[in-house]
Amino acid sequence: MCSQELYKEALNIYSNGLKHSPNNYDLYYNMGIVYTMLNDFPNAKICYEKAATINSICYHAYYALGQINLIEMDLDEAEKYFTKCLEDKEQEPDAYYKIGKIYMLRGDHDNAVKFVNLAIELDNSYIKIANAEPIFIPVKSKFQMPIIDEEDIPKRKTSHTKKEKKAMKHLDETYSVVGNINLHKLKPKAKSINKENTKEREF
Repeated sequence: MCSQELYKEALNIYSNGLKHSPNNYDLYYNMGIVYTMLNDFPNAKICYEKAATINSICYHAYYALGQINLIEMDLDEAEKYFTKCLEDKEQEPDAYYKIGKIYMLRGDHDNAVKFVNLAIELDNSYIKIANAEPIFIPVKSKFQMPIIDEEDIPKRKTSHTKKEKKAMKHLDETYSVVGNINLHKLKPKAKSINKENTKEREF
């Protein structure tokens, strides 16, 4: 029901379902996915938070909340939700990787490398993912290399549904756009400080 043209219809169905089953994790979680695909992140957060409250041992909602907070550059909240995901073996490597990215954004390269390496230990495919991300360029040489060749790395099997994978990919792609904008915003500040220091030296 979550194809592009049916998102709003899906929301109506889930909303009606909540009238009969107001504490239904699946309804809130699926509404969160629909709002995610509509780029309505405030409502997506509300739905994921409600789903997490109803079922605190199902970590998919926490992971989605971590991703949205990362997009919004609320790094403390993002880390809080990804840390919760570490209790889920299936999402553990994904969460370690995202926490590594958070530390990179904070400028803490040592912890960034530590968490990305933890992700790589659990899922070798993360070496390829990390090497492809511009944010990790300054620390690429510190990542531990898998014992087997990258081409031979098997894909990790997860229980994520097709629509969950689509929503996760959408959030990652949204972060890629927003993250690059935020990084560009940070770089001029560093340059302006250097210019000021240069002027001071000239005098």
